[in-house]
Amino acid sequence: MMPTTIGRFRPAAACIGRGLWLLLTLAGALIGAPLFGTTVQPPTFNALVTDADYVVRGVVQSVTTAKKSTARGFTIVTRVEFKVLEPVTGVAPDALVLELWGGRVGKEALLVEGVPQFQVGGEEILFVQGNGRSVCPLVGMMHGRYAVRTDATSGRRYVARDNGEPVSSIADVSRPLAERLFDEAARRLAVQSALGPAEFVQKIKVVAEGANRER
Repeated sequence: MMPTTIGRFRPAAACIGRGLWLLLTLAGALIGAPLFGTTVQPPTFNALVTDADYVVRGVVQSVTTAKKSTARGFTIVTRVEFKVLEPVTGVAPDALVLELWGGRVGKEALLVEGVPQFQVGGEEILFVQGNGRSVCPLVGMMHGRYAVRTDATSGRRYVARDNGEPVSSIADVSRPLAERLFDEAARRLAVQSALGPAEFVQKIKVVAEGANRER
């Protein structure tokens, strides 16, 4: 069955960008699989830091899904629990649970384009905004999530964007995520020059401190 448009959704959260289209699809064993499509303008590094309620480095402890009541009925949300390793800026809760729209409960699924996917055990640096109040509680949706990865060859730890591309400089955060390094040799070279988690965190703190002095 072809997707059927059943409405337009315009959330108040700034991370969503230009609005969302809700599409209902029926396929396979799924009873319903609404799809949110988004257009998100990549933020600058300064905006990532200053627009966040807080920034944390943490490890994913659990990922669960559930139905949640809304003014129009219900939605499906994914709750990602983190062990906070380092509060980078702002005041983060001791037990951080991000609530993101999307996921699957039984035969019902909600797919939200642009919302990051998390795996238990993954280390992340998160720019949190509007947790529990927005479709995606991260500044710039997928642009507000940076994974800490370890290169299998060298053992070097580095920061990667949501598409897996190594972050070589803070200017990289402003590039569209569709732009990827598909050449393996280029990717390996980028890993060697990529920012490590401590370097990335320090750059976040420098911007936050500068913003605080200007207030």
